[in-house]
Amino acid sequence: MIDDSTTAGVTEQNGKSPSFVLYQTVLAAGEVDSWAKNSPPIPTSLIYPGKSPFEVAQFNRLIQGIGIAIGNTAAHELGHQFNLEYIDCDGAGRLPCPVTAPNKPFLWEYYTNGLPSFLYIGAPMNWLPSDIDALNKILVGVNGAQ
Repeated sequence: MIDDSTTAGVTEQNGKSPSFVLYQTVLAAGEVDSWAKNSPPIPTSLIYPGKSPFEVAQFNRLIQGIGIAIGNTAAHELGHQFNLEYIDCDGAGRLPCPVTAPNKPFLWEYYTNGLPSFLYIGAPMNWLPSDIDALNKILVGVNGAQ
């Protein structure tokens, strides 16, 4: 059973298919986060396509954030599919993340226990170098950085 109130994605144990991205959780977190962080706040019901340029901009910002969050969640779940060494780093029983605290949320491998954060939407996300090497080997048969 998946607790979709706090989980953005899930992959079966040991990287077995399938993986899921729970869109409703991502959508809800994005809406709540947008309302809390914008001044003036995004209204609780956005009218599409919007009546004013401001309303259109609010709607577009929300949709873009949700799309990025879905992509970030899918990338993280891909890491589970390939059993990457540092996937869920800092999670219970997992390896510690080999980067300093301010950079951890920018890792697709990073584990967080709770709702997905939209604080870092738009910031570049990264794989750790060792996991880039693993993905290159798996996906294109390349060993080491080129």
